[in-house]
Amino acid sequence: ALLETAGHRVDTVPDGERAVEAMAAVDAGTAAAYDAVLMDVMMPRLNGLEATKRIRALPGQAATVPIIAVTASAYPEDVAACREAGMDDHVVKPIDRESLLRKLAALADAPRAAVQRPAPPAAARGDTFDALPLLRETDGATPRLSIPGLDEAMAQRLVPEFLREIRTTRDELRQVDLRNIDAVISITHRLAGSAATLGAERLTAAARAFETEAKQARSGGDEVSAAQRQRVLGISAETLEALEATLSVAPAAE
Repeated sequence: ALLETAGHRVDTVPDGERAVEAMAAVDAGTAAAYDAVLMDVMMPRLNGLEATKRIRALPGQAATVPIIAVTASAYPEDVAACREAGMDDHVVKPIDRESLLRKLAALADAPRAAVQRPAPPAAARGDTFDALPLLRETDGATPRLSIPGLDEAMAQRLVPEFLREIRTTRDELRQVDLRNIDAVISITHRLAGSAATLGAERLTAAARAFETEAKQARSGGDEVSAAQRQRVLGISAETLEALEATLSVAPAAE
């Protein structure tokens, strides 16, 4: 929606394998070339890093397409991984429309530009979660919920999709086996991205911190904290209640 309202034509695919297939079709001459690829980093079947490596290995012109990572993570190690995979730039959810359009324009003029390294976000931990507002505030008041870069009508059509994703990932986090660290990372990453888009600041910080803890646990062979999961679940419940009140929608059945 952000791109189409700026006059761009957009094709979407559901996973990394289909992204590689789409670019291979460009090489084969059976599909029109693309000006850029917005590559989600965490996807089913084939993640964005591996999909980018495979696109870069294609034999023809499609291998040089500018690729922008789209992710909820902006830590230096995450940006470095995107760069090492062959991505040209990096945008963090929630996506700022004007910033994205500027990046696309710059990449069109200079393909394969160097990856920019944004400063890492402040990942709140411990009791600092409680100091963050449940929802983003403006001038001391919670505004009507919106998605930056979209007019109110379009935003209100899309907001329920992000709200549904928060509910889904909350339920997945509740049920996941904490020994399956890769699943924990994937779930908390998606939760943080949707929460950030809707301005749910406390939940965004809690989910990102839990994702970081899970990555550290994976590196060190440790276990992730059941107490931290409960904390994220508690903040999720509070956030959903606040979002539902703001949107005037009926809460989903538990």
